[in-house]
Amino acid sequence: MRTLNQTAREHDVHHDNPADTILKLHRLISQLISEVESLDHAFLPNSEAFLSDHIGDICFYDEVKRFEIALISAALRKSGGNQLYAAQLLNLNPTTLNAKIKQYELRHIGVLMRS
Repeated sequence: MRTLNQTAREHDVHHDNPADTILKLHRLISQLISEVESLDHAFLPNSEAFLSDHIGDICFYDEVKRFEIALISAALRKSGGNQLYAAQLLNLNPTTLNAKIKQYELRHIGVLMRS
């Protein structure tokens, strides 16, 4: 995953004329929007709960659990099993992420990613 600084350096706008600078900034913004949209789709699980016509069949806590597991699993896959990087992706304290991994018994995901 590229950082904003890396992306900005690739589109050096300091020495261009104003029209070129605007064009480069437009391209950069488009790329950043695409990256954010791809992250949204990668991290948001499809939930049958949101498609269900039977609202009484949905348990809020089960859906939250399922959502957290999907987010954590996606972050661990994206980070190659690196919990520190996964915590950064999720904007979580690494200790909190580790506790969730233990709570949901997701240790196998990190191990599988490292092998």
